[in-house]
This record gives sequence, C-alpha cells and structure tokens, in this order.
Amino acid sequence: MADKITKRGVVVFIDGTAVENSIKSIREELRRATNIQANAVKGTEEWIAAGKKVAQLKSVLAEHVEKQKEIEWGYSRMSNAVDEFDRKKEKAFSLS
Repeated sequence: MADKITKRGVVVFIDGTAVENSIKSIREELRRATNIQANAVKGTEEWIAAGKKVAQLKSVLAEHVEKQKEIEWGYSRMSNAVDEFDRKKEKAFSLS
C-alpha cells in the first residue's frame, strides 16, 4: 500500500528557466541578481531586468518563508497535542 510515494510541488520559472524551489537556492539566485544589478549601469536594460528579477525573487522568498513558519507552527501544535495525549494516556493507565 505504501510502496508508492507521490512527490508534489511547485516549479518556479524565472526568465524561462526552472529554479530549484527551496529557500536556499532562491536566496542564492537573489544574491546573484543583486550583484548583477549592483554592477550594472543604472537605468540600462540589464539593470532594469536585474531589478525585476530581484523583486520577483524577494516575493517568492517571502512566500516560502511564510509557508515555512506555518509548517513550523503546525508541527509545534501537533507535537504539543501528541505530548498531551501521552500525558493523558499515562494518567489513565496509572489509575488502573
């Protein structure tokens, strides 16, 4: 039954190229785009394109960070619920 694992996810494309969809890889790509913009002449097409890429990457990164916080919060709640269940179970068995 559990032999088959289905992997689901989102593929992020930037400038037509698929980007690995992890916080680490997006931060690395953001660093590269920021460096390109910093070294380009202000107002040129290269500078403008790099600025758009930086803005897009910051948006994707913010979404990832928010989702990570939601997952951590959910995990914490689940962990607390398991701990509470264990406490109740131990108490119930100790009364028997």
